[in-house]
This record gives sequence, structure tokens and C-alpha cells, in this order.
Amino acid sequence: MSAPAPVMQPCPGCGMPRLADAIGRSPCPVCADMAPSAPEAPAPREAPAADPYAHLPADASVLYAAASPPPDKAARTPWRLLGLAFAAGALLGGLTVAAFRPASSPEPPADAFVSPIVALAERSPPASPVVSDPPAGKTADSAEKTPSAPPASPEAPVGKPGEEPGGQAAAKPPAPGQPEKPDPPGADKPGADRPGADRPVANQPEPEKPRPLPPPPLQRERIVVRLEQPEATYTVPEEWLQPGRSIVLRGQVRELRIPHLPPHTELDARELTAGSIYVGGERLEMVQMHLHAPEGVVAFRTVVGQGAKLHVDAPGGMVRFALANPWQQLPVLIHRGAQVHIRARQLRVDGAIRDPQTQLRIDCTGSARLWIEAVQQGAQVLYRSATENKKARIDARAATVDPSATFRRSED
Repeated sequence: MSAPAPVMQPCPGCGMPRLADAIGRSPCPVCADMAPSAPEAPAPREAPAADPYAHLPADASVLYAAASPPPDKAARTPWRLLGLAFAAGALLGGLTVAAFRPASSPEPPADAFVSPIVALAERSPPASPVVSDPPAGKTADSAEKTPSAPPASPEAPVGKPGEEPGGQAAAKPPAPGQPEKPDPPGADKPGADRPGADRPVANQPEPEKPRPLPPPPLQRERIVVRLEQPEATYTVPEEWLQPGRSIVLRGQVRELRIPHLPPHTELDARELTAGSIYVGGERLEMVQMHLHAPEGVVAFRTVVGQGAKLHVDAPGGMVRFALANPWQQLPVLIHRGAQVHIRARQLRVDGAIRDPQTQLRIDCTGSARLWIEAVQQGAQVLYRSATENKKARIDARAATVDPSATFRRSED
């Protein structure tokens, strides 16, 4: 029977193979250690002492207070639903307005501003106002003075007690407990309703209050410009449109645009041949205007008012009065004593002509066509044939004509 094989194990100190029985009994010939030294275990950490005040609140008054209830989510739900409903309504309203927005009437396209050469503008020096000298026999000290009322005479008769200064007896108030005496028939009572006094008249429009206009300037500046631009659009510069200016335009342009015309201004374009003319602004008051468009269209997108005098010469074209807002049912376009004289083949007034002393005269060239919405409150519309054949056909129509107004053909 054979002996068992020796068991070899590595030395714990150096790792050399040694007999398993010799490990721990005899020292290793290489490292001379009996047994490897075991690593020292780390010292256990001491648990930190528990803080007895860590779980307590900072304020001792809330030690025994009841715990706050959790927020109620169900209470916030209606407000969230209300906010969502408001946002949805606003979105639907915006889409509805965008879908059904009324389309505004197209205006003439604004071409590029074509300014004339500065050297062409001729400015005449303003005329100084003429001041008349006072008469030789009068001086500043001899100016007339307004006589003041004479003082009351101390010898004026004094009425009896109980009478007014004019001699009439003063009315005595009734005694307490007694009824008042009725007034005799026919006596005027202050504040009593009298027939036709301070009563609104049915179906009568309220009179328009006159607007204050600026006073006329003491000096008038004249601007003369010649334009030779047959294929261009010319817009009157804004710096020229000042009260007291007199603007004279000559030459030829494709289109003339007048953005507005302030009061006490004169625009003379009789020597300017334009293909079409556009006049805008809020209203024309206290102005004089002469326009010339032989074969084109003259469009007024403004109101012609007090003191306006217009002369439009378009023998082969059309003249139209309208506003930029097409949704206004019946606007007043010519009123307050304006004087308009037109020579054209066609005329259209998309509004009312009203007020006494307001006059519109039309000289029709050939077979003409006229259309006016309303002639009201004493206004006059007279048309005639301006050709050699006085019997040329004129198709003149007005939707409404008041009994006090005039709309007829004139032969003079």
C-alpha cells in the first residue's frame, strides 16, 4: 500500500509552495514567517448620539397644534375647468372675427412718391399786409368809447309796499293749510308747455353744430411747380399742405394724389393734365380747388363742407364722391353751403347733398348719366347739356329728393 501524496499550499507570507502540514509549524525558508499576519480589522464606528430635539418644531406654541389637512384637489378642479372654457371661447371668438371680417373697399394703389426737382419750384416772396393810416384829425386819444349806462336816479319813484318796482302787485304766498288759487285761463305760466314751444319735432334730424375754423392767414405764400411726368404718379408733398398756401401745378402726369387740403388753401391745377385724380382727407372746408382730368376719373374720398368751392373739368371722364367706409348707410358728402361745379360725362354721389345754399351744378358732355343717393333740406342740384345739341339724352336719377330740395334740368 503506497503512502499518500504530500499536499502543497502556497506560503501565506511569500507565496512559495510549501507542505500544508509545515505551514504554521516551522518558519518559511524564504520569508522566515511562521504564519502570515492577518490584517487588522478597522475599529467599529460609534453611532452618533441621537438629538432629542431634532423632531421638535422651532416654535413651541405649535407642539400640540392639529396637523394641516392636505390640499383639496377637487376644490381646484372647477377653476381649472373655468379657465379652460374661457381660453376656448376666446380662441373661437378670434377665429369667428377672422372668418367673417368685412372686406374693406379697395383703395387706389399708392405708387412711389415722385418728387419734382427743387429748382422747378418758384416761390414768390409773401406780400406784406397793407395797413391803412389813421385820419389826420384823429389820434389814439380821440378813439370812440362805448358809453356806459347812466347811473340810477335817486329820485326814481318807489312803489308801495307789496308792489314790484314796475308797479305790479307782488304775489303773496298762500297761508298754511289753504289751497293755492288756480291761474286764470290764458295766463302764461313759467315752465308751462305751450303749443310748439321746446317740443321735439318727429322725423327731423338734429342740426349739425358748426365747427370752429382757423382764422385766415395774414400772408399767403404761392408755390408754382411744373411737372412733365406723363408716366408717373405725383403726390402733393405734405410740407406744402399748410394753411394759407396757394399751390399752382402745371404740366402732365399719369395720376395726381392729394392726401388732404387744410382750410384757407388754394390748389390750382387747371393747367395740369392728369390721367386720374384722387382727393382724400377728413373734410374740405374754406378751400378752393380747380382740377383737370380730360379722359380720366376724379375720385373724392372726403366730405365737402363749409366755404368749399370746387371746379372739376373731366369732359370725357367720370367724377365720384364717396367715403372710404362702405358700411356707413347714408353719409353726408356735400353740405353746409358748399359750391361744386362739375363738367363731366358721368357723375355718382354715394351719399346725401343737404342744407340750404348748397349747390351742385353739372355740365353734361354728350349723353350723360347721373346718380345721386339723396338731395335733402333745401339743397340744389341743377344739370344741363354742355354740347351744341342741347337735346342730348341725360339719364339723371336720385333715390330720394325732399320737397324742399331741387333736382332738375336747367337750360340756362
